[in-house]
Amino acid sequence: MGTAADIQREYFAVMRSGGSEEIRRMLHPEYGFTDEEGALQGVDDRLIRRWVFTQAFPDWELTIHRQIEVDGVSVLEGTVTGTHRGPLIDVPASGRRISVGLCNIVDVRDGLILHEREYADKFALLQQVGGVLPAS
Repeated sequence: MGTAADIQREYFAVMRSGGSEEIRRMLHPEYGFTDEEGALQGVDDRLIRRWVFTQAFPDWELTIHRQIEVDGVSVLEGTVTGTHRGPLIDVPASGRRISVGLCNIVDVRDGLILHEREYADKFALLQQVGGVLPAS
């Protein structure tokens, strides 16, 4: 069993290239996901968010800038990049590159992710895909 930081890095690798069942195996039976708006969601909601993002940005990559672990909690700061090649909800593919800041926090119990919180700059994302918000 790895550290919380190891598990979080592996989780993003699986989120990038693995299937839903591989992701489910990394999540605790009591898993919860809290999004930017503070809404608590479950496993299926998280998998839908991942599917929507991956459909819109199939080449997405995460660059980790900093990762800190304390008492089974890992905080990761990074940048997500990708090319807008598929629809993002109501926004058709633009072909534009995006670069968005991300903070992801996981609580690990028994080698599995018990809770996950994620904060991303959705405003910057919508500006970069174009046609939604004016560029600054």
